[in-house]
Amino acid sequence: MWKEARVVPVHKRSSRSDPKNYRPISLLSVIGKVFEKVVADVVCHHLSNNYLLSDQQFDFQNQASPPLTC
Repeated sequence: MWKEARVVPVHKRSSRSDPKNYRPISLLSVIGKVFEKVVADVVCHHLSNNYLLSDQQFDFQNQASPPLTC
């Protein structure tokens, strides 16, 4: 339910009557995005406070790229 997306066709170029000139865009629920961020923050906080991450697990540390940083 939280990760269900509404797929909307977006026109790319040329004739609007040709289906090949559309690309699908997935629209996700804002509530789902907020919920995912809250859960990620709680998990990261727990892992950091209980020293459950090794130094080799870069994906969940501050140096990692945004959605999964602790």
